[in-house]
Formats: sequence, C-alpha cells, structure tokens
Amino acid sequence: MSCVSPYLNIGVCGQASIILIINVQCPQQSNVVFHWQFNNNYMQIFIKTQFFDHFILSHKLILNLQSQAITLDQFKDLTSKVIQQQDAEIIFLFHQLALENEPIFDKKITDLRSLKLFLLLQNYVQAARNSLFENVNISDPKYQERSTKITSNSPQNSPRGKTMRQHNQQTELQQIMQFVKNNFKDFLKCISQGDQISQSEFNCLQLILTTEKAEQKLLSSLFEKQKTLPINLVHDYCIKNLTIAETGAQSVYNITGFSKSVTIKTQVGQNIKISQCEDTQIFIESAVNTLCITQCINCQIYVSAVKLITTINSCEKIQVCVASNTLMISNSIDSTIHYFGTFHPILYGDSRNIVLAPHNGNVFKTIERCLQAQIPLSRQNRDRFINPIMMGTSKIQFQLLQAEEFYKFIVPEEFGYVDASVVVEGQFELEQILALEKKPPQQLCGYQIPLLATPEYQRQIYDRQKYFGFLQTQIKQSNIKEDYLKGLQNAIQGNFREWLVTSGATKQLIDLVKLIDEQLFLDQSCLIQKQNNNNKYNKNNKQMGGLYGRKGNRAKNKKTHRELKTKGYKKAIDQVYEDMKPENYQQLKQQKVDETLPGLGQFYCVPCCRYFVNQESIVNHELSKLHKRAYKRTLEVPYSHKEAEQLGK
Repeated sequence: MSCVSPYLNIGVCGQASIILIINVQCPQQSNVVFHWQFNNNYMQIFIKTQFFDHFILSHKLILNLQSQAITLDQFKDLTSKVIQQQDAEIIFLFHQLALENEPIFDKKITDLRSLKLFLLLQNYVQAARNSLFENVNISDPKYQERSTKITSNSPQNSPRGKTMRQHNQQTELQQIMQFVKNNFKDFLKCISQGDQISQSEFNCLQLILTTEKAEQKLLSSLFEKQKTLPINLVHDYCIKNLTIAETGAQSVYNITGFSKSVTIKTQVGQNIKISQCEDTQIFIESAVNTLCITQCINCQIYVSAVKLITTINSCEKIQVCVASNTLMISNSIDSTIHYFGTFHPILYGDSRNIVLAPHNGNVFKTIERCLQAQIPLSRQNRDRFINPIMMGTSKIQFQLLQAEEFYKFIVPEEFGYVDASVVVEGQFELEQILALEKKPPQQLCGYQIPLLATPEYQRQIYDRQKYFGFLQTQIKQSNIKEDYLKGLQNAIQGNFREWLVTSGATKQLIDLVKLIDEQLFLDQSCLIQKQNNNNKYNKNNKQMGGLYGRKGNRAKNKKTHRELKTKGYKKAIDQVYEDMKPENYQQLKQQKVDETLPGLGQFYCVPCCRYFVNQESIVNHELSKLHKRAYKRTLEVPYSHKEAEQLGK
C-alpha cells in the first residue's frame, strides 16, 4: 500500500495506555484508519550527553553497504581511500566503547546500522563549531555548503582560540538537545529501511538514548503487538519525551567555573565533567565511568581511575594524573599528562607541546581503584604512554618527560599513601610491588614513590631521595659552626629562589601569600576602624588643645591620619650618625636571620636604612647617587641639643 499524505492524531486514554490513530489517504480507498495501542506507561527518554563529550570526531564517512553486520577488516577496506587504516581502527573501537559502555578492545563484529548512526552523529562537530542550533539540520544543503568552507587552517581552529572560546548564546546541554531534535528523523531513516522501523532497528538508538531502566531494551514495549511502526509516529512520540538525565547512572557530575581554589572529592557520580576552571587543583579519589576535562587553564587534576574513557579537550597548561582504559587528547597546548591505561593515548586535532609521562600518583587505594575500573595491572599498560597514536593527517607536537624532571603528584594527606619501602623491596617490578602492597613493610622509608611508574622513573625518585638523605646526614655530623651554618642556609635558600623563578613555580606561592596578606590586612583594618569608632565620638576623653575630628568628614580626621602615617619612615640623621660608628656598624651588618625582612635581613645598607634581597642588589645600590648622597651626609656631625643650648647662652 502506497501512502500519499499521512495525518497523525494522538490521543491519551487513561494513565496506562496510549492510543495512536493514523488517517491515511490512499489512491484506491478514500480513508483507512489504523489503530495502534501501546500498553505502556509514560516513559522518559534520556539523551546520553557523555557521548557528545567523548565519541565525537571530525571524520565524515558514508557507508553504502547493505548488510546486517560488519567486521573491522571490512570497515578498513571500505574507508581505505578516505582515511588512514589506523584512524579507521580507532573509529571502530570508539563505536564499540559507546555501544557496549564497557572497556572492550577485541574488535569484534558490530552492527552496521549502529555504525552508520555513529558516523552520522559526527556532524555534531561542525554544528558545535558554528554554534547554529536554532534551525540547523545536517541534511540541509545550506548547512553542508557552510560546513565545507571551514578548514583546519582557520584562525578560529587554533588551540588557544578553541581553549578561550565560550558559547554565549546557548549552553552545551541545550545545543545537544536541539541537535538531536532537529536531526532525529534523519537518525531514524539511517537505521531503518523505508518508512517503517522495526524493534531491532529502533534499539540501535541506544547509542545516544536510554530509559530510566538502562538494562532493558530501549522502548521495546512499543513493539509488543506490532513488528514495525511508521517513522513519523515514532519520531513524534520520542521528540515529546526527550530529556536530559539530571540524576542516575546517565547523569553527569559537573565541576565548572572554579578559579584559584582547591577541590577534594571522594564521592562523585559515574560521569564527571570538569570545564572552564582556572588556577585550580582538583583531587578525585574515586573510580568513575567517564572523565571529560575541557576548557581548563593552569590546573592540576588527579583522578584515581576511569573505567571507560578520559577526554582532554581545549585545555592549556594543565597537569593531569589519571589511570584509564582509554585516553584521548585533542586541541590542547602546553600540558603534561601522566597516564596508565589499557590503550595507547590518542592525540587528535591541533595539539601542541604535549608532554606524556608515566603515572606519578601514590594513593593508598590506587590498586583497589584500578581493579574497580577494570584496568589490568600489567607492564604493557604501564608503558602505553611511550607510543601514542596520532590520529589525522596533521602533525602533532609531543614529547616524553625526561626522568630527571619526574616528580610525584602531590595529593591531600587524607588520601593516604603507600610507603616507598614497598617499591624498594619489590625491586621496582610491578608484579612484586602488587604482591607486597598489602603486606606491612619491615622498615619504613618515610617518603613516597609512584606505584604505577616505570622502573626508570621510580629509580630516579629513589636516587634523589637517597641523595637528599645523605646530604642531611653529612650536615648533621659535620658540626658546622653557627656562622657557617647561616651561610649554608642562605646559599640553599638563594638557589631555591632561583629555581622557583626559572621553573615558574613562584605564581602559586605568590597567590598563597597574597591570600594570607589580604586576610591579615582585613583583620587589622577592622581592628583599627573599631578603635577609631570608639574614640572618635568619646567627648569625655577630649582635652583642651588636642586634635578634633570633624564630623562626617574622614578626609580631615587629622588625629587618625597622624597616627597611621608611618609609611616611608626612616631614621633621622643623628640616629644614622650613631649607627655609622664602628661598634654599631658591625652589629647592623651582622644581624640575625629574620624571615620577615628582605634577604632575611643579611643585606642592610646603614647610611640609607634599607634592606636588600641579595648581595648583587646592594652592590648596585652602593654605586647609585642616592647612596652616595646619604653616605656624604653621615660624614658631617649632625646638629644636636648641646649645640643649641650653647648658642642660646
């Protein structure tokens, strides 16, 4: 029967059933009425938003193959003229991960209809880049013409531009919802044949959709009495019930917009998304299903274990330590990734200056979290970071971290740690370390060595700690005099300061000091203001000839200003003259170490009454005209009270 123009009428009868009546105009019969009764309660259909965070690539492929299933070799042959064999293998793998929601890497036979839908969903990249979701349909010729004009060399595709770009018109969830609704009919046509859709075909939508009970087949109860249903009918029913999961297994735990803060989480959801954070430290001691890190700048992130996939996208100057079955890095710059996982890390897009390194975490439950996330603990997984997979034709800049620059990832003390003696007794072999991990060590070392790092990097930390212990022992046993001990302390602190400056690690310390100073300043200001308020209007304490504050005018409160004006105060010339005497001069030049003074109080200019940070700065100061004038004034005997009394006689 060929239908010309169907008319859809939906009616609800009671709370337990939905009756759909379709009036169809046919050429032979004027009016034919079909009845479908769905014995099904109202069911919400949830969109898997994590699919769009992890499994969207930029490849546009169309498979013209009439079959029910397809193997990896067949998929490689069909796409050999379009993409590389390695890229085809990754696309096939990602489809399996998204479909099964399990870390499966056996490359088995997959459903061809589901794979076609997976490739059709890759159009979300172009739609998201254009930020045009109001009336965009991927089958629209105007949209296809616009998408072909955007090339990888466009300025808006640079990694820094992608990192800083934000969607102002719509939130990301709204974009996903609008994209699915506008193209849902195309999704149904992709997985079906003709105008009818069957139950098995409709269940292919489990790739991006789910219900409240994820273990059941998607809306299988709709097909209890009918083998097939019209596409228009299914489309309208699903569009009305589409929503985004806010709770449950398919929901996403968002950490968004944190700035200059520290976040510690031990109980989070199955799917985590960290986005738009800056100068932030995030520690998650838990095994999760998926992890997405996007648009973060200058952050340190630790996650114990990830079961399915970890995606790092559009980030800048971040440091990540994670154990995951799969890792994908795209459009990121100047970042260091410490990785332990089942599959080689995948570098994709316009990524630059990416540093790959072994896992450098040491948490008491590291091994337990990896087992919960189904991450095999083997040598092969430990060394996966060495050989990353570069997807696409663009040249991606990456390098491996040198062993001399390898340090342990600092985590909160409440997470606990495994003592370095376990690694030493296990002779830096992963199998022996796992065997000794639950046994109490015979002698504690007092420091930590990453458990999942390669032996070369573990030995580097062990040798470094051993050398530090040797130096401490030598200093204690040498009986150095107090003066020489101060000099040694100054030398160590000076070298440490130079290391802070050259490594760029001073920013965190400066921010911490600023926070402490701001709090102290606020406390002191509140105390002074409280004292001024108590004394300002206390008329009983006023004396004749004293300074009176004017009511309602703080700028002319002379008494308060005179008390607070101590900035820039220096010693008077007669005091400096006394300090220049030999007995006083030596005491000022050899002051005790004071951490509150510049240069610990060891570099003091007596004529100018100033402290300097190091020897070089004070030498440069002594060559200046300002110092020479001050020194010249100290050569003259200052005017004193005795001289005044003699002139007055």
